[in-house]
Amino acid sequence: MGIVKLKDRIDHFDYLVQHKMTGSPQQCANKLRISKSHFYTFLEELKALGIPVRYSQKQKQYEYFPKGKITFGFTVFNTINRIEMEKIKGGNNFLIKTRACPYILDRFSCRLAKVNRKIHEYFILYR
Repeated sequence: MGIVKLKDRIDHFDYLVQHKMTGSPQQCANKLRISKSHFYTFLEELKALGIPVRYSQKQKQYEYFPKGKITFGFTVFNTINRIEMEKIKGGNNFLIKTRACPYILDRFSCRLAKVNRKIHEYFILYR
């Protein structure tokens, strides 16, 4: 089975669980267009992935316990390089303590503090 087809099947199962429409194992297998035995294999694979799915005898349907949702996707980590960090006045010197300036934010504010302490405090407060 292709990955896209498997993703669609998992999404459809998740939709059925979220809307409380799974029904019995046979009914759920029919809704997913697979056999009952394949459905049990599918459930075991979901459990192996860490998805907490169980059958509720009281409600006669499948549910997540604890409640949740299956999500797929790609997360982009916002990474910036050293040059970009220096442009935004943070960089690798952010909140480094030195003898000249006990609480500097970057090289510029340190030089500013050497010239005038009040300007330095204003710069930090209203940055």
